Amino acid sequence: MEKPTNNSDILLQLIEEYRSLDIVNQVDYDKFCLYSLITHSTAIEGSTVTEIENKLLFDEGISAKGRSMGEQLMNMDLKSAYEYSMQLAKQQVPLSVKMLTDLSALVMEHIKNLRQKIRNYRRTNDFDPISVHEEELNYEMRRFANGAVGGIE
Repeated sequence: MEKPTNNSDILLQLIEEYRSLDIVNQVDYDKFCLYSLITHSTAIEGSTVTEIENKLLFDEGISAKGRSMGEQLMNMDLKSAYEYSMQLAKQQVPLSVKMLTDLSALVMEHIKNLRQKIRNYRRTNDFDPISVHEEELNYEMRRFANGAVGGIE
């Protein structure tokens, strides 16, 4: 093969070599991005679950040793919400309060159930900061959407 002489020829040769190796079909980039997005998003909330641990959790159903159930459930819930939001995006479903409420419910699904079980176990009826947080979050998302995309149903 002739040695390239300019940058565009070098780039075209590299692209041709990349395609010949079929690398694009050896890595599932959607899953790779999902693991990264979930891991970093939940890390902001305090999760210490790593990308490798999420891969095992999502693909094999294997929980990570030394990680709390709450952390792992938070990752599972965010994955569910992400997958649901991708379905909605593909269908081009318009923003609505119901959509945001459904997404919020998915994000909090296991955590709320876990908190409810703990509350029932303790037999208390005290203040639930998660419900207040959800209401504030829904309000902020609707307020943002009204300014960003011209309104929300």
